[in-house]
Amino acid sequence: MDVDLSITGHDLKKYICSEDEFDLGHVKFHKMRLEYKDTFLNPRQSLGEQIDNEGDEILVYLPEDAPSELSSPISNRLNKSVSRLKRDVDNLTKSIKTLENTESAELSEEAIRTIVTRLDYLEEKMEIRSQQFDYAMNELKGLGDAVKILMHGPGQLNAYGPKIPVSQCLETLSGHEGPVWALSSGGPGILISGSSDNTIKVWDMDSLSVRQTLSGHTSIVHSVESYNNGQMIVSGSDDKTIKVWDVEESRCLKTIEDDNIACVLRVARGNLFSGSFKCVKVWDMETMNNDHILGGHNHWVRAINCSNGMLFSGGHNIIKIWDLQNEYQCIQTLEKNCGSIYSILVTNNLLFAGSYDNTILIWDLRSFQCVHTLRGHSGAVYSMANFGNKIYSGSYDNTILAWDLNTCKPIHQYTGHGSSVEALLVSETHGLVSGSTDSTIRLWRP
Repeated sequence: MDVDLSITGHDLKKYICSEDEFDLGHVKFHKMRLEYKDTFLNPRQSLGEQIDNEGDEILVYLPEDAPSELSSPISNRLNKSVSRLKRDVDNLTKSIKTLENTESAELSEEAIRTIVTRLDYLEEKMEIRSQQFDYAMNELKGLGDAVKILMHGPGQLNAYGPKIPVSQCLETLSGHEGPVWALSSGGPGILISGSSDNTIKVWDMDSLSVRQTLSGHTSIVHSVESYNNGQMIVSGSDDKTIKVWDVEESRCLKTIEDDNIACVLRVARGNLFSGSFKCVKVWDMETMNNDHILGGHNHWVRAINCSNGMLFSGGHNIIKIWDLQNEYQCIQTLEKNCGSIYSILVTNNLLFAGSYDNTILIWDLRSFQCVHTLRGHSGAVYSMANFGNKIYSGSYDNTILAWDLNTCKPIHQYTGHGSSVEALLVSETHGLVSGSTDSTIRLWRP
């Protein structure tokens, strides 16, 4: 990750040419960052120690009239990243054309779908990187006499400084044999989780043990949602089914065969809403009939939230707002070049959207304007939860950040997961709970 830092009153050559210890307390952060890689630097080590351990290099960016040998590494590095992505997309496109033209190719639909999905991912990533490159260059041109230092290496420093308190987890729940993709509260003392091991687990949070394991899906369980005071669960899977479960009887009551994967599920107003490819489907909870299809998205719908009589659905670069009280009319489309929206949170008159470009966008629902951007993660923001005047965000960078809604700055960081944080849940009874692709569920003090 390339992180943009500004510094004054120091000998720049020392930071370019040597691995001398660099006190992080001397760093002042600038608003603009250049995204490049995906891991997170240890804020408790000096930068010099991390350079020595990880083989980082420090690059300097001065104003336009600065010597080109100082500025060119930045643009070269970003240009190379874009070129590599273009090359990958071209190669995949050629591969698909070859497969289409080869009648004798014995390739399953699933294999072809995997290639196409990878192509979509690379095209999306290339677009984001290109936008970041253009934005970075424009910002750097207007810096005047400001001195820019960019650090390139395996991670980034937090955008608001390294002095945020760091907490370790209180408890770790192990029981799943694959990544944990989804969490839901089943009522006081009960937690529901869905995993790549094809199962749904019901946890007793008093004893921190598995009370039930619900089996029946034949592939990854992406989403779970508890309803009817914890008596019922709906789950969505890679096997293209949605299942309805009776928790007390530990059995599946109904299986809905769908034509695509349900990435996310939400229950509200007697209906089930499922996010899928380019649409949201509306299911009647009594009959489980698909009554409506809400289209207009251009990619996978990975985030859904129901609040104040409205449905919010996040796709690629857009969030659609639907009126649940007026025949599901789309009343607004929010647009931002941020890549895919992975998580949506609504509190008061604000909408928070966790996105592929590592940020959380804040939208005012009265004006439908994006009023702020929270920067602090070094990976896509996959999950969010709110409690009081704080929101919590889980990321691909393996961390959770707590944000103060009054200042819009991170006030706490939670570390301990060995992989991305895919699901978050916070309440008075559960505390802060996270699910990760490291196959664990962790409990934290909010």
